[in-house]
Amino acid sequence: PTFKKEEILSYRALCFLKATGQNILTSLLHPTKETVKATAYTVISIYLVTNIVEGMTASKRQKLDATSEWGRYADKPAARGQALSLLMMQLTPYAILPSLLDKFSKKKKDDLSEEEYKSTRAHKLRRRGGEMFADGLLKLGPLYVKIGQILSCRENLFPDEWIIAMDRLQDRVPAKSGKEAWDLLYDAAPGGKAGFHKLFRDFDDVPLAAASLGQVHRATLRSSGERVAIKLQRSRMRDIYDKDLALMKKIAKIVDKFGKAGQVGGIEQSWVSIFNDAESIMYREIDYR
Repeated sequence: PTFKKEEILSYRALCFLKATGQNILTSLLHPTKETVKATAYTVISIYLVTNIVEGMTASKRQKLDATSEWGRYADKPAARGQALSLLMMQLTPYAILPSLLDKFSKKKKDDLSEEEYKSTRAHKLRRRGGEMFADGLLKLGPLYVKIGQILSCRENLFPDEWIIAMDRLQDRVPAKSGKEAWDLLYDAAPGGKAGFHKLFRDFDDVPLAAASLGQVHRATLRSSGERVAIKLQRSRMRDIYDKDLALMKKIAKIVDKFGKAGQVGGIEQSWVSIFNDAESIMYREIDYR
């Protein structure tokens, strides 16, 4: 008989898991130094392979929809932490190399014209770094998008190229349409699906506009036939904010130990104070009442 490639892979994976389970069970029943060490290595290997596979699968989904992992990251902070750590490692050379190139360049940045500077390697690296940072924030979740929006207004913190890249987070976030838009609608409507259709007779599932928190759709009132706009909030926003803000505050405290966020109006600001100021604003923005 012939077998499909997927069936062969599934069989091999099953055999591997069976053998691994037997080895772990044997080491537990008859523990020795060698078996305990082998079991530890096996468990660590399985954990690493699982994370790698999960990360690759998530990356494929994010190529189709950059917001696809928002809910998963909120439920699994470790997965978001790994994605954030990977992003930071990827950004490191783009943050350091341009400054080194400027330092050892014959001409300083301030002495170059705009066209001359745009042709430099330092500018290209900063532009690429800014694009990677903005894309990474978008993939990490709505809180990180809001952080990018806030940081894009803080010109004292980042190079111009990064500010320009983050500026697109203000209003160019992928929208949900089709079935995903209907699901958002029924979740938000009082009375669910039945409650919505009692009040409205028509709904355009292609949004007029979309942002990090929600999107706007056309609809028609059943009672009067009037065309109205409905603002739908992305799913689980408060839950995501609750979990992500708690994590970000911990990170901010650590970052503050290495350096402050800079001066604003002559006053030294910490990252913790920036997040505290932003927190109340963010919660007000998701209150659609």
